[in-house]
Amino acid sequence: PRNEEIKLKEVELVDEQGKLHPPMLLTELLSQVDLKEHYVQLIARDKTLVKIFSKSQEFQKEKARKAAAAKSRSGSEKEIQMTWGVAAHDLAHKLNKVRIDLRKGHNVDVVFAPKKRTTLPSPQERDKKVEVIMEALSDCAKEQRARTFERGVLTVHL
Repeated sequence: PRNEEIKLKEVELVDEQGKLHPPMLLTELLSQVDLKEHYVQLIARDKTLVKIFSKSQEFQKEKARKAAAAKSRSGSEKEIQMTWGVAAHDLAHKLNKVRIDLRKGHNVDVVFAPKKRTTLPSPQERDKKVEVIMEALSDCAKEQRARTFERGVLTVHL
């Protein structure tokens, strides 16, 4: 609870250094604090301890925490591999996995690799297969970088 939400008459203030002040009326404490810049929060439910927090400092801490969380999420990359002849059911399952990873904020690489002893599809067939997948993922994905093709392995960066 904060400010007037605290249901106590008397409280003990803990200052920034952790020093405990003698009990005082909550209304008296609230009248001494600039409530536009600060708030009083109950820090121990079983006791009457309260602390004064700066709204701007708490906002900056929360902003930094969110930025750090976003940075850790965005840095992670996932890779989904499939063959050129992937079955429709397997393709649906893998595309669902791609969607989940994208919604979590991951960068996803979709890798098409040939099976051993199979012939590679023609460039037109490869493009058609990739376009089908991009159309299926159009609601949640877009290509981040140019596609790469090396030794029969095509990578689409989402």
